[in-house]
Amino acid sequence: MKLILENWRQYLTEEVKFRGILMIKPTPELISQAKQTMSKVDLPPEAVVLKDAALHITLVHQSLLKPYKKQLKNMSFPPEPKVILANDVKPYFNEAQGRKSWVVEVENQDDLRDYTRKVMEMIGGDPNPDPSRTYHMTMANLVGEAGGTQT
Repeated sequence: MKLILENWRQYLTEEVKFRGILMIKPTPELISQAKQTMSKVDLPPEAVVLKDAALHITLVHQSLLKPYKKQLKNMSFPPEPKVILANDVKPYFNEAQGRKSWVVEVENQDDLRDYTRKVMEMIGGDPNPDPSRTYHMTMANLVGEAGGTQT
């Protein structure tokens, strides 16, 4: 069963907007679905499962949004897309951080890409800041690797 989350903008907290990070904070139902999916994976003992409060889907990283902090704080967002999580977990190695993670991907990648493009165009930023980005929710990271347990 796939969970479709609509109107997720209500979960974009003031703290998130203020820091200039464009991300989706999942509902308890979305977290529950992701955890059920994750429960089917045999993690090594050194892996750390992220706490619910750390779970999110990053649309645009704060480093790219820093120059547009003021615009983001005061803008009206376009209609948000639905978020559909996949039913499997994928291992992911982040070469830049040297860290292995386990992620649940968003199935409707193009919808989130289009939304991100619209937001970036509205604030005057690069409309395609990271065209290769795969939207996902990180569920666990390997302990002791660069970058800690946050994504």
